[in-house]
Amino acid sequence: MPYFSRAVILDRELRDVLSSLFDELWSPVRSADCEQRLSEATGALAARHAEPLAQAAQKRVGPRRHDAVRRLQAHLVEHVADPVSLDDMASAARLSKYYLARAFERVHGMPPRAYLMELRLARARSLIAAGVSPSHVTYDAGFADQSHLTRRFKRGTGMTPSCYARQLATAPCGDVHPKGALDVIDRVAG
Repeated sequence: MPYFSRAVILDRELRDVLSSLFDELWSPVRSADCEQRLSEATGALAARHAEPLAQAAQKRVGPRRHDAVRRLQAHLVEHVADPVSLDDMASAARLSKYYLARAFERVHGMPPRAYLMELRLARARSLIAAGVSPSHVTYDAGFADQSHLTRRFKRGTGMTPSCYARQLATAPCGDVHPKGALDVIDRVAG
């Protein structure tokens, strides 16, 4: 999985290519090879600016701490729908809770809570894509209630869960564009 050590990448050529491709993807009519060109452009982005995640993580945290972060990652994936406290996380990683957040963020580029939320959103998207109604997705993906799911889902994708479901069924939801459309590399492998 590619890892980008910098949050902002200055590459005008790729920016122009990706920007025009995303504009084309959101237009009602697009060329047949648009998605292929998008795939090639994201591959070029990774090839030019990414380094392997394991290599980057080893540079920033030692092997023992990297194993602890891996244990926590596995714990979060396994307990994505469960309430997980910081103490639970520290126990799973076998690190102090104060060091854990820093080590996890060095490896994944986000704190454990944000990573857990990304896992929950990925699970919600997958359940909705499988045809599960948003009201059932709420608890199956670990959200406190329907409004919590809707608020987080909209913040993460730019649309509500029901609009996302309609869009998967090819019904348009107005002029809604997912927030962060140029963030094409999903950093949470699921």
